[in-house]
Amino acid sequence: MASSCSENWQHRHETSKSSSQDERTSLDAPIPDKKLAQKYQVSLSQIGLGHAIYLRKCGECHLHILPDQVTEQQWHVIVPEMSWNAGLTSEDEKALHQYLRVASQERGEINTPTKEK
Repeated sequence: MASSCSENWQHRHETSKSSSQDERTSLDAPIPDKKLAQKYQVSLSQIGLGHAIYLRKCGECHLHILPDQVTEQQWHVIVPEMSWNAGLTSEDEKALHQYLRVASQERGEINTPTKEK
């Protein structure tokens, strides 16, 4: 069951990639540091854990999907499903989702609405 989910996700991902994204790898994902954590007002330890999980687990069954290749709304659906497939704890799932959200925003692919005054 887990492989069919992963195969479906990989197929959808591969058919939607642009040529400029073909050469990027998981090493192109933002690396958490103090500046990134402060910018997005998140815990460095949590996004650091999320980044480690991303590198370690997300490439086991399929190609790494770069954080900026998926929208926040899509990650919100994908992360729980893939976390279950990967056997992640709820703490690891939260850390992974937090990292992907921050990394996506850092790459400028997600337009976060600003609060109106």
